[in-house]
Amino acid sequence: MARFAIGIRYTDREETHRPADRESATNVAACHRGEKSTNLPGETHDNTFSLHGEGFRQIGTGTRPHPAGALIDEFAMTTHYRLLAINAAMTRQEDWMKREEQKDSYTINVDAGIAYLRGRLRILLREGYTFDDVVFTTHGNKGRIFFGNEVIHSDDWYNPDWYAAGYDRLFPGRHTRIYFTGCNVAESELGWKFLEGAVRSLCQNTGGVSLGWTSAGFNWLPSGHVKHLWGSTREVMLVGGDALQFYENWNRVDDGINRPT
Repeated sequence: MARFAIGIRYTDREETHRPADRESATNVAACHRGEKSTNLPGETHDNTFSLHGEGFRQIGTGTRPHPAGALIDEFAMTTHYRLLAINAAMTRQEDWMKREEQKDSYTINVDAGIAYLRGRLRILLREGYTFDDVVFTTHGNKGRIFFGNEVIHSDDWYNPDWYAAGYDRLFPGRHTRIYFTGCNVAESELGWKFLEGAVRSLCQNTGGVSLGWTSAGFNWLPSGHVKHLWGSTREVMLVGGDALQFYENWNRVDDGINRPT
């Protein structure tokens, strides 16, 4: 990836919820029983809850923002962020171009190799974290991404270290998007295979979309994002954990049977 940059645009996707803290487990239980909740002084809540995953999510207007921008569900013991940001940070150049953490994101700076990354993901699984989307900010080439000298190829996504590890539980939604910002990751047939392997591994049960570019990416200093000024945007969509659809510049390019080359 070049030393300049421009970034992933999230503003074209409408969010269906805003980061907000959850009521304490006591208030949730009280509200479920129809009792008055014990809010902190000066707080008001409409005590309206709806089922969300394994527990309850407050949909009232009196929620408190969590300092880290997460959605905390103490009843279900889960923590939800909009974005998981995975940065390669194995070299000085990678560390320089890494995406900065934002209020509604959780960041992993991978400075000790791919095994370290998988270890961090296992910790997130054990602690009940979930995410809407994930972005990998790394160097790249046709059908691969780099963490220093370590590489993830398309075939690696089917390795038990990835495919059978349960990382898809980090992304339980049906519209998860997996972004790969590295240069040329989606280029050629290898690029299609890489995107397919990633979405099959990380979204294998609910479906989702993996997305990459066929061109060089540039680090856009004001935002810390990566942008691609030319080339094509490619997406592989996994529908319902089974069927695949292939898109280039948002136009479908497969015939429903054969993969594009």
